[in-house]
Amino acid sequence: MTNATASEKLRITSAGNVGIGTTNPAVSLDFNTKTDGVRLPAGTTAQRPTGATGIIRYNTSTGSLETYSNSNWSGITEIVATATGTSQTANIGATTLYTPSVDSYYRIDCVVVLTTVATTSSTLPTCTLSFTDSDSNTAVSRTISNTNAGNTLGLAAATLGNPFFYAKGSTAIQYSTTGYASSGATAMQYSIRIKLTRMP
Repeated sequence: MTNATASEKLRITSAGNVGIGTTNPAVSLDFNTKTDGVRLPAGTTAQRPTGATGIIRYNTSTGSLETYSNSNWSGITEIVATATGTSQTANIGATTLYTPSVDSYYRIDCVVVLTTVATTSSTLPTCTLSFTDSDSNTAVSRTISNTNAGNTLGLAAATLGNPFFYAKGSTAIQYSTTGYASSGATAMQYSIRIKLTRMP
């Protein structure tokens, strides 16, 4: 049977290399010309296969990627959400950053920078984190950056103290700012940049 419109989709070389979308695979599995993605095996913690160094899979129980190495399964650190605000001239109300599907351990980083000096004086607001603690099932509000009344261009308020927390699944992780103040004809402006990382 012949098909004049058929085209090659997969090649296995004499060296055993497999190419998908390429006729000259350079490694064991080569699909470098593809632009979509790779879908990994997915299953619960209970469905983990027998461990072998180098395995990677998606764990549906933890909602994260995991690998097997050094005789242990371990999660992979993932940036799961970011937020950026520029030219801010007021406090930011409670804003959802991310809603985890399962209970997970996180780190949050928040940097607030003064980008336009006020005519007379100003105070950079604090960055506040809100989440539901998984262990106590209690709503928690935590200040994660300090305030500063320096009114100097480039003045920054970075992450304070303990940026780690364990959040309950299906409840929103939110951020807000409080304490903004500005005096004079030109209002102080600031930028805010937030990064939320899921920890192993």
